[in-house]
Amino acid sequence: MKKEEVDLKAQIKEISKKTLREDATLEQTKKLFLKACYAKKEFLQATKSRQTKTLQDLLWNATVKNQELAKVSFKQEFQLIADTPNLHDFNTLR
Repeated sequence: MKKEEVDLKAQIKEISKKTLREDATLEQTKKLFLKACYAKKEFLQATKSRQTKTLQDLLWNATVKNQELAKVSFKQEFQLIADTPNLHDFNTLR
């Protein structure tokens, strides 16, 4: 009986650790998604120095030509969002 109790406590402890890791991953994903969503608004309302910081946060590199972005490479985590199709309804998801 004592061994079963110890085993159950160990299982509960392991499940608790896993849940904490999953919560942390979900929270990081949420923060990344929200950062990407608000980046355009933040960029347009920012000063030039803050715009530079925003671009550094999102991009690996950018090429500017005629005062416009000619080539852009997103950081990996933002590239995943950029590559995701823009789905507007649930019928498209089926």
